[in-house]
Amino acid sequence: MKNKFRYIMIFFIVMNVMAIADSNPLKEYISDKVYFEGQKKFKGGNDIFRTKVYSKADISKELDAARGRIKSVFLKVSFIIERNHKLTATFYYKGEDGRAARKVITNRKTLKIGKYSYSVIVVKNGIEVIDLKTKVKVKIEKKGR
Repeated sequence: MKNKFRYIMIFFIVMNVMAIADSNPLKEYISDKVYFEGQKKFKGGNDIFRTKVYSKADISKELDAARGRIKSVFLKVSFIIERNHKLTATFYYKGEDGRAARKVITNRKTLKIGKYSYSVIVVKNGIEVIDLKTKVKVKIEKKGR
């Protein structure tokens, strides 16, 4: 009798788990139609509603690569001028063709160099460059006078 009861309980548990797996856990936020359409579009086990787990080593490697890329692309800050409470900087960077190019910006500017985009912010003693994909921030200071 006990074994029969156990088998029935296991059967109900399995059925409930299967029913939950086929249901929409985000029902209060999106409709069933949208949820199941999202599951169909991303085949191969990719579910747009599940979070992906990244390894710490991969993330740190990508962030280090972004820092290195910023330091190799932005060469040097030439000078900084403050006029009417606005900072203007002139700096050199490597263009898409690998040659040095000069840019003058006031306060903040977004640059697309190759396939990467950067936000460049002028600060008192240099520029801050932010990689827009990884959000890595590197400060390049003006050296010399």
